[in-house]
Amino acid sequence: VLSPLLAMKVPLLLLHNVAILLGFASAGYAAALLGRHVTGSMTAGIAGGFYFAFVPWRFTHLTHLQHLWTLWLPLLILAVLRLRERPSWGRASVLTLCFVMNGLTNLHWLAFGSVAAAMCVAIAGLTGAERRRFWGRALAAMAVGTLLLLPLLEPYRRAHDLYGMRGDAGETLQYSARPSDWVIASLHNRVYGPLLNDGTVDPERWAFPGLLGPLLALIGAATAVRRSPRNVAIGLALLLLGFAGSLGLHSPFGRFLFESIPLFSGIRAPARWAMIAYLGIAMLASLGALALERRRGAYAVLLALLFVELRAAPIR
Repeated sequence: VLSPLLAMKVPLLLLHNVAILLGFASAGYAAALLGRHVTGSMTAGIAGGFYFAFVPWRFTHLTHLQHLWTLWLPLLILAVLRLRERPSWGRASVLTLCFVMNGLTNLHWLAFGSVAAAMCVAIAGLTGAERRRFWGRALAAMAVGTLLLLPLLEPYRRAHDLYGMRGDAGETLQYSARPSDWVIASLHNRVYGPLLNDGTVDPERWAFPGLLGPLLALIGAATAVRRSPRNVAIGLALLLLGFAGSLGLHSPFGRFLFESIPLFSGIRAPARWAMIAYLGIAMLASLGALALERRRGAYAVLLALLFVELRAAPIR
């Protein structure tokens, strides 16, 4: 994405800082687009996008530029939902594009996003011929995306065969979250860090998602379950998938992935599955914000409180 600036010989430190800022901004915008799709309101989508852009986890991983670039995860889910509405080959091509770009970002998002997208396809809820058209195009889109990514994955396979490389179970266990880690806040967060983190837990496992985002998600699930049950189901499924995946080798699901699927045996930090859970929260939070949208004062207060709750400035 930033290769034109690199070709213009922009100073690398400036380029790195631009990339960090765009990582935050693009993730928030992409999640807002997903929120707009499921609510019909960009105003409501902004609340979910704001949450997804500044969830405390991001500030813990400021040194991991590739993990700040999560815009393709919400766009991947959005592409699945749009394909469900109209199963055309044009929309299937967009799904392929999002699948490939997400995979090019880093192997964690390739692994986690592929499972998340496949899960969304599985619970799309269509019947008859429409279901077959949707599934056929969705699976074809992801299959083509996988083929396009093979040149990226092949060197990893060769290194695995040449050096006998396999994920280190001890290291993977160390970076597998426990349920209690979901109440460990990032020390960068000015509200919760001093209260919920004594510095004894590895930063990879600081998974606390805040309070307002999950509260909005709860409101969204409760108020939209009759009006938009499929979107609520997908949001909840993403939340549960991300939580279960983050437990890594502490859970049967994580052990199955590690022991059975080569791509996952090379994932050293399963706790990063938390990003999929945050995406589910953001999607449901947009539905919750929709319930407050007409009350302009309440909505403004909500955004102000989110701003305060997620504040990490000044960045250490």
